[in-house]
Amino acid sequence: VEAAAEAERIRTVEGAKAEAERQRIAIYRDLPPAILLGLAAQQLAGKLEKIEHVNVTPDLLATVLGEFRKSPAVIEAR
Repeated sequence: VEAAAEAERIRTVEGAKAEAERQRIAIYRDLPPAILLGLAAQQLAGKLEKIEHVNVTPDLLATVLGEFRKSPAVIEAR
């Protein structure tokens, strides 16, 4: 009986975590690539003190800059 209750508790907790992750991802699903790259750059910048080495190749830089050129981000004032 205790094992079944523990299993149900784990299913409930993990189900809630999965639903929270689905909702978090849904926020980003329809954002333009340029916005996503900007958000990723912010996350990276926040961790630079912990990162010892960053290797930015010309191919990577060209890809990132190409994404910024492809889809101009339009942010509407609300």
